[in-house]
Amino acid sequence: MPDPTTSYADLRALVINCTLKRSPERSHTQGLIDVSTGILERQGVQVEVLRAVDIDIATGVWPDMTEHGSIEAPSTSLGVADVRMPPTFLAFA
Repeated sequence: MPDPTTSYADLRALVINCTLKRSPERSHTQGLIDVSTGILERQGVQVEVLRAVDIDIATGVWPDMTEHGSIEAPSTSLGVADVRMPPTFLAFA
């Protein structure tokens, strides 16, 4: 059982939802994320969820892909998060 005196209010978590559906379309992946983020939020953790399909993410092999034609991702979220959950995607076969 968790210690009721422990506080996680100073922690921030970032979750990247890799669904193929744009917001606000319903996503089964978001349903899974809601379960895990609910656990974190009940412990006082501040949670931010980003849908990768909704933002322009600079990809590639150079340190700054914005110099190579890609648009910058929201690095402010990445930089301040204490917990970075791995990108999540749910697929049905």
